[in-house]
Amino acid sequence: MTAFFNSIICAILGKHIRVNRQVINKKLIVYIKSILKSDFTLTEVLVAMAILGISLVMLLNILGGARERIIKAEERWGEEHLITRATEFYLIEGVEAEPPTDLFPEGFSTECVMEPVPLDTTVQMPEPLELVSFNISLYDKAGAKVAERELEKVIYRNVNR
Repeated sequence: MTAFFNSIICAILGKHIRVNRQVINKKLIVYIKSILKSDFTLTEVLVAMAILGISLVMLLNILGGARERIIKAEERWGEEHLITRATEFYLIEGVEAEPPTDLFPEGFSTECVMEPVPLDTTVQMPEPLELVSFNISLYDKAGAKVAERELEKVIYRNVNR
């Protein structure tokens, strides 16, 4: 272990000769003191502070942008969740059904319009069935359209299910 320690210290000091441990320890102490005594100039300190300041500003910009993206993603998820709930409701209950008051947050409303889908003449539907399009819209508290979904469903004629 001592030989290994000596070889490392000699490599640090730039010496490739084998010396005893006391000499190495003294030279190592002198070398470390010389490193610690070297002072930084004012220019070096100012450059270091400028680099640190720029890095800090960049970090804050990244964190601020990430926060905004998280908020927008949460809003999009909320809108998607609400339009999905409305879609499930109208597909199960039918177009004329009135959503319960606790299905959506206060102030939000929905609208569902069912229209027949024109079929190609080559496609024949069995007699009691009809292909319809459900157009479901979600409105916020101010009445602005937040989300919209359109889907097609095969239903029995004269039955809104």
